Amino acid sequence: MPVLAVFAHKGIAPLFAIAAVAALAATVAEGAVRALPRRLAAAVGVFIGFGALSAFWSLTPVQTLKATVPLAGLVIGAVLLIGVFARLDGPARRTMQTAILIGGAVGFVLLGIEYAFDRPIQAKIFALLGHPVTPERRPSLRLNVAGTVMALFAWPWVLALRHRFSRALAVAAGGAVLALLAGLLTKGAETPFFAFALGAAVFFVARRFGKAAGPLLGAVIVAGMLGAPWIPGLLPNPLSEGEKLEGLPNSAVHRIQIWQTTAAHIRARPWLGYGLDTSRALYPQESQVGRIVPHSDPNKVRKWMAEPIPLHPHNMVLQIWLETGLAGTLLAMAALLAVVWALHRSPLQKTERAAGYGFYATALFIASISYGAWQAWWLSALWLTAA
Repeated sequence: MPVLAVFAHKGIAPLFAIAAVAALAATVAEGAVRALPRRLAAAVGVFIGFGALSAFWSLTPVQTLKATVPLAGLVIGAVLLIGVFARLDGPARRTMQTAILIGGAVGFVLLGIEYAFDRPIQAKIFALLGHPVTPERRPSLRLNVAGTVMALFAWPWVLALRHRFSRALAVAAGGAVLALLAGLLTKGAETPFFAFALGAAVFFVARRFGKAAGPLLGAVIVAGMLGAPWIPGLLPNPLSEGEKLEGLPNSAVHRIQIWQTTAAHIRARPWLGYGLDTSRALYPQESQVGRIVPHSDPNKVRKWMAEPIPLHPHNMVLQIWLETGLAGTLLAMAALLAVVWALHRSPLQKTERAAGYGFYATALFIASISYGAWQAWWLSALWLTAA
C-alpha cells in the first residue's frame, strides 16, 4: 500500500479487493468470522440502507443506487479483513508486524526521494510510458495524496517499531515522519502535515488523560457534526473579504468557497438531503464560473474557473449533510461515536489506545478537508490501515 500511495494511489482500491477476497477464503477455511463491533456494524449498515432508500428523492436515483453497492462491498470486505487480523496468532501476528515495518520504511524512503529530488522516479515512469518530461512540464505527482496515505500508515508503523524495538526509536520515527510531512508543505501539500500533527496532539492528550480522552473526543465529534452546516458561515467570504485570507493558499480559499456553497444547499434541504452521491450532479463541469478573490496588492488578486461544488464538497461531514440530511448525519455520527466507544472500552494498553485515538483524529481531519466521502481508493486506504 505505501508504494501504491506514492505512485498509483487509485491502485489501493483493487489491492483492498484482493485482500478482501483472500480474507474471505481464510474465513471460509477457518469457519469463523469476527465482525465489527455491534454498534458500529449496526450504524454503518443502517446508513448504507438509508443511502439506498434516498434514491426515492435523489436528484440522480440510478447513481444513488449504484453508489450503495460498492459501499456495501467495502464494508463487507472490511469486516472480513478485520476478522482475519483479529484472529492472528503469535507467529502470524509477528509476520504481519514485519510486513508493516518493511512497507512503512519503503514507503517513507520513496516519498522522501520524490520530495527531495523533485519526483525523479515518477519522471522515469512517465518517460517509459511515452510521456517524456521537459523542464516546462514536470510530472504531476500528487504528493498530497501520497502524504495523506502515509500519514495514516505512520500509526501502525510507529507502533510496530515500538513493539519490535524500543520506545525511543518509535518516538524518533514519529518525529522523522512529522519532519518529512512538514517538508511537503513547500510542495503545496498541507493536509498530510496538519493531519499527522493533529493526530500526534490527540495521542499525547489521550496518553496523559487516559480514558477521559474518549468522552472528550466524542463531544467534539457531536458538536462538529451537528454544527457543520453553520461553521462555513463563520469564515470570511473570499469573494468580498479576500484581504482576511491573504495568508492562506489557493486550495484553502477555494475550499471555503465550496463549503459556503454547500452550506447554502444544506439549508435548502436539511432533513433528507439530495440523495447519496449526488454532490457531483448539482454542478456539472459546464457550470464553471469565474472566481475573483480580492487582495490588498492588485498583483496578487486570485482568479480561477471552477464549479461552485466540484464533484464533492471536500469535506466528509458536509457531504453527508448535503446528500443525506440530518437523518443520515445522525447515523454517520453514531458510527463515528461507536469507534470512539470501542477504543474507550478496549483492553488495550494506554499507549496503544492513545495511538488509536491519534490515528482516528488523523483520518477524521483528512476526511474533513480533502477527498470525496465515497471514493473507493480513500475508503480502501482507511480500512486497510485500520485493519
